[in-house]
Amino acid sequence: MIIITLVNLRQVHNPDFDQLFFLQSDVLVCSACANLQLGTSPATSSLSKAAGAQLQEDLTRMYPGGITPGELAVVDGGKLRCDQVYFTTLPPWREAARNGCKV
Repeated sequence: MIIITLVNLRQVHNPDFDQLFFLQSDVLVCSACANLQLGTSPATSSLSKAAGAQLQEDLTRMYPGGITPGELAVVDGGKLRCDQVYFTTLPPWREAARNGCKV
C-alpha cells in the first residue's frame, strides 16, 4: 500500500506545523508557484525548512524553467520521512475560469 499525504494549507497556519518533519508518508503532495521557488507560500516554506536545502536544489536543477499548470515536479524527500515530494501548480483562477476549466 502506498500512503500519499496532501499538504493542507489550513495546517500551515497552525503554529505547530513543524510536525511535517515527523510526518511519515510515501509521497507528500503540495501545490507551488510555477517557478518552484519554495519560499513563496507558507506550505512550501514549511516543506523547504523541514526537508533541508536539497529539496530546493533538486527542483532548481531538475526543473530550471519551472512547471506549467497540470505538470508534476517529482523530487526526493530530503530530510522528510517520505520517498518523494510531488509539486504541482494550478492556472491563475481568472485564466482557468476564462478557459472553462474547473479547479
